[in-house]
Amino acid sequence: MKYFRNAHFAAAKYKQAGGKALVMPQDVRWNILADCLESYINNWHILSKVCTDNRAAISLDISYKIHDMDLKISATNYLEKLKVISVALDVSDYYGKILAVKTNHGGRTHDARVWSSSQLSRHMLREYENGRRNAWLIGDSGYPLLPFLMTPKLNQPPRSPGASYTDSHVRARCSIEKTIGELKGRWRCLRKERALHYAPEFSARIVNATCVLHNIAKHYNVPTNEIYIEDDIEIEEIEIENNVNMRARGNAVRETLIQQYFT
Repeated sequence: MKYFRNAHFAAAKYKQAGGKALVMPQDVRWNILADCLESYINNWHILSKVCTDNRAAISLDISYKIHDMDLKISATNYLEKLKVISVALDVSDYYGKILAVKTNHGGRTHDARVWSSSQLSRHMLREYENGRRNAWLIGDSGYPLLPFLMTPKLNQPPRSPGASYTDSHVRARCSIEKTIGELKGRWRCLRKERALHYAPEFSARIVNATCVLHNIAKHYNVPTNEIYIEDDIEIEEIEIENNVNMRARGNAVRETLIQQYFT
């Protein structure tokens, strides 16, 4: 974005060509980066021409690798992800009580990245290093496999021990899906169709408040009128820097569980 702000960009020629006002990062607005991207995309044909005609500050050694339309498509796709502020890390028990929530990552930050920066991950690591071996979190394949975080074992032959383990894993993980469905069923502002049209920091406080109220409602057995079912989101596998030894230990723990309970 800085290429359109510095002295190399011919702002006057951009306006003469009919370009609309761009949202600059210093503007105090909700979802600033999303606004920036959207304004760039909407004026893409003019921006591209002015940059080309006036040699905007783009490194010549990489410019031949970039096609304008490819760059626009990438920006558009990123914008769609950026517009969504979601509860990226939500942990519940079997009964639907929320045990942990982390809301300080805007946009669809990958679950593995949110996990790696969370207090919960550090707590679980400390517990493991202090000798605790009888407690595990259950996460989908978007999370790293660790000695205290079990993930499914994908692409296993039907009726094999690995497949049986994964089937049980999926059934157990349904509790968190139900919890999120109840949360969004009760607090419709959390749904992606509604969205929270506030600054990210304030939106995070709203999410935290709804989680507290959810637990109060569960404690007093307040019935849920609706369970919100969200469309399945494709899980993108991503490599996060983790201790290779810890991942190997995680695999060993998972194999031990499979041998003990699913063979």
